[in-house]
Amino acid sequence: KSERPFLITGTLFLLLSSLTQIVQPYFFGRIVDDALTSDSMRPVTNDVLILFGINCIGAIASFLRSWVFELAGQRVVYRLRQNIFDSIIKQEVGFFDITRTGELTNRLSSDTQVLQNAVTVNISMLLRSFLQIAGSLVVMFYLEVSLTLVLMVIVPVIILFSRQYGIIVRKLRKQFQDELAGAGTTSEESISNIRTIRIFGAEKRISNHYHENLLKSYQVGKKLALNSGLFMGLVGFLAAGGIALVMWYGGKLVHERKLATGTLA
Repeated sequence: KSERPFLITGTLFLLLSSLTQIVQPYFFGRIVDDALTSDSMRPVTNDVLILFGINCIGAIASFLRSWVFELAGQRVVYRLRQNIFDSIIKQEVGFFDITRTGELTNRLSSDTQVLQNAVTVNISMLLRSFLQIAGSLVVMFYLEVSLTLVLMVIVPVIILFSRQYGIIVRKLRKQFQDELAGAGTTSEESISNIRTIRIFGAEKRISNHYHENLLKSYQVGKKLALNSGLFMGLVGFLAAGGIALVMWYGGKLVHERKLATGTLA
């Protein structure tokens, strides 16, 4: 709750920066139309100056949005780490007999970092993408309904693949963190007991054990990278197909004098 003002403020700046990006194509079209139809450069100059001002506002809003969301994430992680540590040291002694030190320290560092990324990056990107898509559709509906309907053909497909991708990544992320915790446990316990390891000459065995744990997390990481690449490639392919379809249909409307050139641009 203490981060709510930061998140609300960041969302407002996110909304402002997204709006500045949404209206840019409209002014691109106006510049093209004015350049083709106006007898002087004054309308073009005015449109360019307005567009420049909008971009400046968007840049400032993007800076404030990034700063506020990052600050909120830092506050969340700071409080979470403190609460986790306070909870750990209040546990019964038997808890530490069955829980390895490395796992606890890894949860304090790695897992909380994942949460920070979720607050600062994932939420921000999700909101920005949603606002840009929704705003772009509204602007397109305002400019030309038929072009918007053509583009919306691919939206359900992207939503379907995005949902499936989210399910897969969520499982892999959890598995990755668990495997990484195992490697962290091995390293923590090995370093803290280095004298015993040296006495028994177990360096090679411990190193192999750590390598095995690290390799497991690496294998999961490769799956994450592959799924991310496949998803981005698929979305890019669908987006390219949608744009090509819109441009073809828009070109047809321009050719038939049913659509202005600037609107298509």
